[in-house]
Amino acid sequence: MITVKTEEVPGHSIQGFLIEGHAGYQEGHEDYDIVCASVSAVSLTAAVGLRDVLKRKGTYQTHPGRLEVHLQDEPDAQTDAVIRTMIAGIAEIQKQFPGRIQMENQCRKR
Repeated sequence: MITVKTEEVPGHSIQGFLIEGHAGYQEGHEDYDIVCASVSAVSLTAAVGLRDVLKRKGTYQTHPGRLEVHLQDEPDAQTDAVIRTMIAGIAEIQKQFPGRIQMENQCRKR
């Protein structure tokens, strides 16, 4: 199962996210996991948008089956739009492939 955890700070802005795991979905005789590939494409695009397009400082770590992003800069309307768009995209994938993705939101106090 893929787990998507977001870290929300007071004021309802998202400071970072962690995506880890594998969906374990295979259709037919292919070794290709469309769920993992879809989540990877959406989440990596969001990370690149934050880092390279918006030029936000933070921690961006990728390993097989894991992507972690934590913003050092204060989250703002632009970073929030990128991350919430990623969440919306993953939620659509979750609807198409039930039981393969778990979404969690963690609120933290400052």
